[in-house]
Amino acid sequence: TVEVRQKGHLKITGCGPGTRIVATTEAALSFIGCKSVSVRDLYAETSAVATGERLNGALTFIDTPRVTVKHVDAKCGAGADPGATCITVRNNIQLAGEVNIQYCNLEIGYQQQGILLVNTQRAHVENNMLRVYAKPASLTAANLMLSAKYKASLRYQLISNARFQSGSENAQNVHLSYRNHELYFRAHKMLARTAWQELFDANPPPQGRIGSHEDLLWYVYDLADRIYNDETFRNRFRLFRTLALSTLEQDTAAAAQGITVAGQMAGDVRILNNTITGARQGIHVGLSHRAAANVHDVADALLIAGNTIDIQLTSLVGNLDRHGIYVGNVNSAVIEDNVIRLQRAENAADFLIDGIRIWGVLGQRIMVTKNHIYSADNNVKNSFDFGIHIEPLQQPATPQWVVTWNVAPCRKATV
Repeated sequence: TVEVRQKGHLKITGCGPGTRIVATTEAALSFIGCKSVSVRDLYAETSAVATGERLNGALTFIDTPRVTVKHVDAKCGAGADPGATCITVRNNIQLAGEVNIQYCNLEIGYQQQGILLVNTQRAHVENNMLRVYAKPASLTAANLMLSAKYKASLRYQLISNARFQSGSENAQNVHLSYRNHELYFRAHKMLARTAWQELFDANPPPQGRIGSHEDLLWYVYDLADRIYNDETFRNRFRLFRTLALSTLEQDTAAAAQGITVAGQMAGDVRILNNTITGARQGIHVGLSHRAAANVHDVADALLIAGNTIDIQLTSLVGNLDRHGIYVGNVNSAVIEDNVIRLQRAENAADFLIDGIRIWGVLGQRIMVTKNHIYSADNNVKNSFDFGIHIEPLQQPATPQWVVTWNVAPCRKATV
């Protein structure tokens, strides 16, 4: 990484994609504490994926209140856990300023992010192409399973929504009992009701292993992990083998997020005319920080318009957030003229997903108009569950909330 610290007003210009800056770290160029930075007409590529909470980009800007990125090609690494972006702008709230990203071509690695903006007073993201590239050959199933998050996603196909008491039929379809301990959970519909019982009976817990309901749950988790980790073990159970192999096969290349606006504050946010392909979350605008209960960070003015978003719902997103456009906590929002398509893997048939989801503390003006939300294969059975899902935590006085002129043939409801 080339770090540029505590400088004034900088302009970095290349000669287009032929000007190549390639780094084996998670950031190629990192600007920290500069007054303003403009980067244009170059290519930046990184290959590493970090393990910390803060994500760095191939181009990273930290505590730099004025950032402009135009006509840039960028590519980030790939990995089981989110740890890299193509472009990151991250400021302390006191240094929140202006960000302008336009006409960029961004290649996003498996489970990574395209653009990440944290604490911005004004953000303008327009006419960019963001797409996921093919999963590298080095990301084998064995290597991916070294990640605890990846293992949890695999496990979700075999066991989810676990309870120690019976719930509704839709919530749980498997019941296991061992001595005085009960476990109810949901498994993929490919597994017959007796499949888990047969697996459990063929592999009873060692003496003294189960002393509580929680012990039983963790033992079942261990059995689920063995299905994926141990080929010999897996081959003994036909239904589990079929499900596990199809799940791994359908874990195709997908980015975690396309464009993300986060942090504690966002003033004027405009996300316009971008094309996002192959993400499980297309555009995500949601502010939050650790604070007292019922304290919400609220974006001010938001315009999301003219974007084309192709969502990739793979077999391993059951325990992860997923949507076309998400907006959480906003005073004024207009979401219009977006096209949102969904490509759903066969083993993701039961995963719920919204085309547009608006949640939280909402102000007086929310307008969702002229959007087209549908399945990529035009089969409504493979489409989003809810086209437009609005869930306010409270209602202001005399709100003007308008949802009209949208086309969204979905599995459950348009709105």
